[in-house]
Amino acid sequence: MSSVRGQGQETGRRRRIAEVIGAQLEPITRFKGSDLKELAPDHDSSAELIATTRQRVDLDIECASASHSGRLPTGIAMCPNVAAMDAELQLRLATAESGAAAQIQQWATEEPGRYRRLLPGGMLFSDPMNGAIGAEWPCTTCAQRGRLGCKGCTGSGAQTCPDCQGRRHGACRQCRGLGRLACNQDWLNCTACAGRGEQDCTRCATSGCIVCPDCTGQQEVDCLDCATTGWHHQWGRLRERLEIEDLLEVHHPDPAIAEAIAARFTDMPTLDMFCTLEQVRYTTAPLAVQAIHRLKLPVRQARLQVAGQPMHFTALGPALEIIDHQQIASVLLAHDLATLEKNAAGSGRHLGEALQRFLQSPLNREIAARTPPAEIARLHPGMVDETYQTRARQSAQRAVERLWLQRVWRPRLFCLVGVGVVAALAVVLGSPRLGLVSAATLAVGTGTVAWLIADWQARQGLAQSLQIPQGDRLLRPLRQSDTVRHWQLKSLAVAVLVALASAGGMARLPLVRQHAEQAQAASVLSEQLGAWLVSEGKDYRLRHYPAAAALAQAAEQTPTDPRARLIRAWQLLLGTDSVAPDPRAAERLLDGLDAHPQLGSATVIARARATLWLRSRSVTALQTAATALEMLADPQQPEALFTLALVQLTPTFAARAGGPQQGLVTLQQAADLGHASACFELGRRLASGTGLRRDLVGARRYLGYAEAKGVPGAAQAAAAIH
Repeated sequence: MSSVRGQGQETGRRRRIAEVIGAQLEPITRFKGSDLKELAPDHDSSAELIATTRQRVDLDIECASASHSGRLPTGIAMCPNVAAMDAELQLRLATAESGAAAQIQQWATEEPGRYRRLLPGGMLFSDPMNGAIGAEWPCTTCAQRGRLGCKGCTGSGAQTCPDCQGRRHGACRQCRGLGRLACNQDWLNCTACAGRGEQDCTRCATSGCIVCPDCTGQQEVDCLDCATTGWHHQWGRLRERLEIEDLLEVHHPDPAIAEAIAARFTDMPTLDMFCTLEQVRYTTAPLAVQAIHRLKLPVRQARLQVAGQPMHFTALGPALEIIDHQQIASVLLAHDLATLEKNAAGSGRHLGEALQRFLQSPLNREIAARTPPAEIARLHPGMVDETYQTRARQSAQRAVERLWLQRVWRPRLFCLVGVGVVAALAVVLGSPRLGLVSAATLAVGTGTVAWLIADWQARQGLAQSLQIPQGDRLLRPLRQSDTVRHWQLKSLAVAVLVALASAGGMARLPLVRQHAEQAQAASVLSEQLGAWLVSEGKDYRLRHYPAAAALAQAAEQTPTDPRARLIRAWQLLLGTDSVAPDPRAAERLLDGLDAHPQLGSATVIARARATLWLRSRSVTALQTAATALEMLADPQQPEALFTLALVQLTPTFAARAGGPQQGLVTLQQAADLGHASACFELGRRLASGTGLRRDLVGARRYLGYAEAKGVPGAAQAAAAIH
């Protein structure tokens, strides 16, 4: 039964050792007490410590070298004079020195078996002021009054006015004491001083004196020597100083353990918390004491296995404090660091797992999060040095950078492919509005936005995969990382090259080139159509028409452009640009254009022209055309007037209207508004006298205008007049 109980106690003791060691490992490593495996029974030993403390008491007199103003402070005994005070202090010093040896000896023999290091404070002088004494005496400068007579006014409280020097009057400032002023080569009495040359002194109000500025009229000033107290004092006291020297000797069979214990207990007052007092011996002198403590420190050595590696742990005292901090830093922490560096430099397949294991250590996590070294030294004193911190910080950053690269290389590839596709589509769909550079810029911009989104998602996923609190703090250095920045710049350069190559290659394809040419032609045609509609040319015949083939194709394609149909109809009606007139085709093109808000007026005029071609003998058709022209929103436009004149001058309409006079009036209006064809027609009629009185001068004027505008046949008609 006793054997079983003993085995249970031994198991409980060993479990406690493992738990204590694990509890001390957890704040800095990723290992816990359950990860520790015992390899051999614990070995108990003890270390012998000899702590020597030498103390020397130094007694002297603390006395001010100069006197102070005022009375003695409260609580200080008064002596008749300074000499008596010095004599009393010397006597007290001699008495304290003679009695100090007995007090020190009494302290040393009072409790010789207890651990004591230092003499108690105030052993020789229990009074906080150490029996301070002093002397005071009246101020001889002010005769104990605290005030002195004013030297500036010799005790009168007033001084002679500096402006008028006591005369009560001063020279007049306006006439400068002359009493008169010069005026237009003549002299006039000064009105300011009434010709006296003097004025009353304003500073002293004609009294000749002012209040003394030194004493402000009080006739006395404060005594600065005694600070208006009228007294001086001086005091002194005995001063006790303690000089301490500590020495520690450690004896243990293992020199490494002895050295570690000496490094651990640099603070001597903490020895009694871990050690057992074996012996104490005091040696006293008149003003000194030496205490030699012989202490016994329990030492327990445990051989445990951590991370597959056997390790020796040394624990001190009842609390089993581990002193092998360097071993922990160099083996346990360095083991995870070496694994991380190996994966970061290798294939990187298990880099994420290695980084997670590395960051499971609270100390490694703080180092990787770039906690200042001073803060780490404060939180974990003596655990790791700056060399390990620098190495761990750099390795963690390289691992994070490589994990980030592993996550973004596929999005990068997709972005590059997308840049090429966008550039190609921009060339195909955007030409000719988008050129090669514009398409590449659009593609790179789109790829950059996609890349920023993918980068953000990769960082968020990486932070979550680390499975540690505040994992995003480890990703902050990526913003300033040269590796990441160079990689991104290279990606941007490759994206630009891909965009230019894709856009350039797509632009060389025959189908794309043909599409670009068609789009270019359509763009040019659209500009020409718009220019024809807004042209200020009053004569539709003289307007610039697009190429006949392009215009015909645009008018016939589906869906059709109403502008192209209208302008093609006018081209067929007027026969411009060597186009054979075809009024029937023109009339078909005009179907459905009457309701168009911008084309309605030109459509009505064009239908009237088609009526002149096709139904010139129908009075009803001509009358309908004339009525439509007269109902236009702007019936006075030159082309509408000229067309109305042509309708009214047809034989059928003229016979119905009783003659061509109405048509000639309308023709005259169109010509006077600058319609070139109307001028040509009116000039011909004036030259031949058809319907009008022959007027060669007027004919030459109208034909000359038509010739200047480029109306076909105008030059020949003008030449025929001669």
